[in-house]
Formats: sequence, structure tokens, C-alpha cells
Amino acid sequence: FTSNDSIICATDSVKFKDLSSNNPTIWSWTFPGGNPATSNLQNPEVHYSLPGTYSVKLVVTNGSGADSMTKVNYIVATAIPVITISGNDSICSGSSTTLTASGASNYSWAPSSGLSCTTCPNPMANPTVTTVYTIIGNTNGCSNAITYTVYVLPLPTVNACSFQTICTGVPVVLSASGSPNGGTYTWQPGNKGGKSIVDTPKV
Repeated sequence: FTSNDSIICATDSVKFKDLSSNNPTIWSWTFPGGNPATSNLQNPEVHYSLPGTYSVKLVVTNGSGADSMTKVNYIVATAIPVITISGNDSICSGSSTTLTASGASNYSWAPSSGLSCTTCPNPMANPTVTTVYTIIGNTNGCSNAITYTVYVLPLPTVNACSFQTICTGVPVVLSASGSPNGGTYTWQPGNKGGKSIVDTPKV
């Protein structure tokens, strides 16, 4: 017997073909680790869901007797890579972030827009708009794909108070607006003792 493939990715199926001579009428297959584990079809198809190395046995029978063949470690099922991505999924417009893929030997990123590299595991991403990237990881011919979204947030438009003239020692309240979603503000310089704009008049 033979099969359409003997080195597969876990979760793949294998089609077996009987090549026995002398017109057998009964077939008895055994597939340890396969689904189904046994079959009486002449040319069965078997699904392997877990990585590992598996043997296959076939017993054929005709009116004169029976014969068998066992192929030890005939099917090699390779694990499907589990891809993970790390990095900032939200950046400000004009900024960038490093995205790092792990879990496979080789990678392919799409689309290429905003990426420093489409085949490396850790490209620099600086998209101009929110972008959904598809990452395909491959190990020993077996691949898996995931998506990762990088959100591009608009820069806030900050409005500060207008120019004010005060006297020395008189406090003034400064106000700002424009930072969305409860953002924060930083004022510079931070000391309270800056030079006043207008000195206190002398009487």
C-alpha cells in the first residue's frame, strides 16, 4: 500500500491506496493515532489530529488466504505552530511600535503598508491609519495565521487660555482644553515663581 503523503501537518488527512495483488476481497486496516483507527475500505482516508509518528498496518484476504504489511513510523504529523504577537496595539499618529511574533520559524506579514519588514519576526510598525495585519507563521512546512490590529489615535488639538497681563503676586487661573477621552496636560515651566509680565506699579 501507499498514501498520497506520509509527512503531514497535524489536523491533516491522509488518503491510503491498496496495491495488493491476487484480487483481495477483504481489507483490514489499522491506524494507531488516526481517525478512524480501523477501516475495512480498500482505499480509506484517515485524519490525524495530534502531532506524532504513527505506524500503519494492512491485512488483505482472498479465497486462498491472507497476507499483511506493517509500515512502522510511516506517518509523521508535525504540530501546527501557535502564533502570538506582542507590542503596543495603540499608537499616536506619527508614532511607531515594534511588533514581535513568536511560535514559528518563519513569518509573513500583510499588508506591507507601515511595516519596516514583511518577513522578519519583529518589524517596526508605523501605519498612518488603523490597520489589521495578518501574520502567517510557518514551521517545517506547517503554517497558521492570526490577525493583529494596530490602532492609530489622532493627536489632540490643545487650546490654552489667551494672553493675560497680571501684577506681581496676583495669581491667575490658566485653563486648557482639547485633550480627548479624559487625557492629561503638562504645563511648562512647572515652577510657581516665574517672572511676571507686568511689574507692580509704584505709588
